Amino acid sequence: MTDEEKQNPLLYQKIAEEMSYESLPYEWTNLNLDTFSENISLFDYQQDALKSAIKLLYYYFESLEKFQNAEKQLTNIERKKKFFNEIRRGEEDLLETLGITNKKNKLLFSKIKQYYEVIQKNSYEKIPFLHFVNRMCFWMATGSGKTLVLIKLIELLDKLKRTNLIPDNDVLILTSRDDLIEQIKVHIEKFNEKALRKIKVWNLTKYDDVKRGSVITSGKYTSGEDINIFVYRSDLISEETKTKLLGFEDIENNGKWYILLDEAHKGEKEDSKRQLFYSVLTRNGFLFNFSATFTDPWDIVTTVYNFNLEMFIEKGYGKNVYLSQQEMNALAEKQNDFSDKDKQKIVLKSLILLTLSKQAKQNINKQLNGKYYHNPLLVALVNSVNTEQSDLQIFFKEIEKIVKGNVDDGLLEQSKDELSQELSEHSGYVFGSECLNVKKEDLKNIKIKDILEHAFNSSSFGNIEVIKIPQNREELIFKLKTS
Repeated sequence: MTDEEKQNPLLYQKIAEEMSYESLPYEWTNLNLDTFSENISLFDYQQDALKSAIKLLYYYFESLEKFQNAEKQLTNIERKKKFFNEIRRGEEDLLETLGITNKKNKLLFSKIKQYYEVIQKNSYEKIPFLHFVNRMCFWMATGSGKTLVLIKLIELLDKLKRTNLIPDNDVLILTSRDDLIEQIKVHIEKFNEKALRKIKVWNLTKYDDVKRGSVITSGKYTSGEDINIFVYRSDLISEETKTKLLGFEDIENNGKWYILLDEAHKGEKEDSKRQLFYSVLTRNGFLFNFSATFTDPWDIVTTVYNFNLEMFIEKGYGKNVYLSQQEMNALAEKQNDFSDKDKQKIVLKSLILLTLSKQAKQNINKQLNGKYYHNPLLVALVNSVNTEQSDLQIFFKEIEKIVKGNVDDGLLEQSKDELSQELSEHSGYVFGSECLNVKKEDLKNIKIKDILEHAFNSSSFGNIEVIKIPQNREELIFKLKTS
């Protein structure tokens, strides 16, 4: 359990877990949760995420206050109050802290308070959290296929809308980068291969034209039976419209949106402000938030399905994570107490572990008669890059010494001994109860020639060649001339 979970319980997941999907009315479960595309089926845990979403939607739109077409806004507020009263039992103090006040950002508060009931306190105004409960979060590890769940959810929302079980609101996907938008479109194309109702993706700036039916459509899938959805960059939803920015009030649509956020946070101060914008846009709809990393109490409390990295690994889908206790500060540019040998020892240990990983990968492939693992990769995270004598520069200087043969054999043996001692005394993984099992002889048998072969694809020492990539100022290629 993460520290965030200890401080903020997963209240929505608790509701979903107390409900049986199989006991829901037929019209809520007459859904295909398995098939995504011609060649892709959802894993059980992905289907469980969708089941949790359906259970919570049923609880919200049917069990507490049954949704009716053309219902009044007061009915929706009453539904929120009933839901809030259910989750607040035993958590009154926590939920009290989740409300929004005008203590910090009075200008922003004045913009959004027109959409909600405001409580007047002694010295400030407050919008209670009950007005923001129409949301659910999916805490799913990177690599778990949460984008497939997101797209499949669009299909389920479409069916629930067409059977008048939930409001007939439009769907908007928001994500933080253009490349993520393109990835979503690629997955939607795969989904459309087998889907009876194809998903048609529109830029949010085309919303009015699409709704008026004045857009000239083209493409592989275009018909009156399409599921029209809209997409935009989450960081371009702002307080006012200018250039590429879209003011949230200009696309507010009476709060009748289903917004699906896909890693929409960027770790910036603006994130909390945008979260309020998204809430205004969905106040008469619903917000669905997908991420591998939740830290905001709103997101954790409203997580309906937790399959984060810890769960992903414990269920056997992800790789175990081992955190070395080795001291890496010797590379820091201000650490003058460390000798050149200390610095080289750190780099040697990194290369030894990379070599050990590659040898293990080769042995597994031989045993299984196939290539089941990708080639292990060494990633070096440093504190400084562009400064004089930066950590990165020191790291590569030590690599240069090693590949030129300037290696103390005694230092190599010492590095292996220290690694062996650590791996035997601290073998537990970050998550779960399993331990890292490294044979001492495998570690001890590693020679400098093994490092050259596995880390540098070379059988002999040599000089490093630097290759620049045309039109790419962000990356360089370093290779041994003897490789």
